[in-house]
Amino acid sequence: MIALLIVAGLSMIASAFFSGAEMAFVSANKLKLREMADSGDKNAKFIMRLQKQPNYFLTAVLIGNNIVNVTAISIATYVFKEWFGWTSEWAVMLVFAPTLIVFSEMVPKDYCRLTAISFLLANTFWLRLLQAVFYGPIVMFFKAMKYFLPSFQQGAARDIFVNEEEFRSLIEESTQSGIVGPQEEKLIHTILDFERIQVRSVM
Repeated sequence: MIALLIVAGLSMIASAFFSGAEMAFVSANKLKLREMADSGDKNAKFIMRLQKQPNYFLTAVLIGNNIVNVTAISIATYVFKEWFGWTSEWAVMLVFAPTLIVFSEMVPKDYCRLTAISFLLANTFWLRLLQAVFYGPIVMFFKAMKYFLPSFQQGAARDIFVNEEEFRSLIEESTQSGIVGPQEEKLIHTILDFERIQVRSVM
């Protein structure tokens, strides 16, 4: 029984990792990662390689997260049945699901959203392991989908949109390179900050 509880705990920790990795991956500042990769950071180069095929990484995270979540819930169902005599899976879900959602979904996602790059760089070992385990079948699946359904990836345009933080970083990089002048940089930042200006401050 103790071994099962340990496995359930590890499954919840793994679920938190997968949830955090997903959020960090989509929230990371790609411009800053590229700058770090260009300066020779091997971990940043690895993350940039993952960014080239985001579908592969997100699919691997989804598969891993589902596996550990099912494992944790199955063990919880068994433990509640043996210790408390609960035979209803729905009752177990009502008790266990909030814990799983809060500590393995909400908290890690919020944390990794704020520390996206540092989280990814600190966990490249586990991300490489994730890639080694899941990428083979995932690549084969996507190639099969592309073969049998030619329209599956047609028209998949490259994402040209960036968030505000990435745009500011791009402007700063352009200013340092001499592409954008100081006055133009100041004007762009003023435009970006315009929505935050309160009416009474300009009256």
